[in-house]
Amino acid sequence: MAFALKEAGLEVWVWNRTPERARALAEAFGLKAVPLERAPEARLLVNATRVGLGDPQATPLPPELFPQEGAAVDLVYKPLWTRFLKEAQAQGLKVQTGLPMLAWQGALAFRIWTGLLPDPLGMEEAALRALGEASRA
Repeated sequence: MAFALKEAGLEVWVWNRTPERARALAEAFGLKAVPLERAPEARLLVNATRVGLGDPQATPLPPELFPQEGAAVDLVYKPLWTRFLKEAQAQGLKVQTGLPMLAWQGALAFRIWTGLLPDPLGMEEAALRALGEASRA
């Protein structure tokens, strides 16, 4: 995720619960490692951790550190609506679940193996059914 955002021309900051890990990741991709207190300066928050996956009440970032405007993405897809996303939405941020990324990863993997690219939106619908979530339609 960090690499893709950087390739898109965005300035990417890395935060990790372990500062040494943040610095190592930042160095590996030519990014900046920043302390958690800088989170409100961001315009896009991405949870690329497992936080929220096993415990739906867990969140990687307290809502008081959300920016005043912007967006939040949680790569966790079960539960689809994590506490992180619910709190971000309640703060007025635009939000995106991890489901589209899961569907596109699956579609691209399918293409690698078969040469065919299935419809990622159809794959999202199938994933929603498999996860026991309501359909988008």
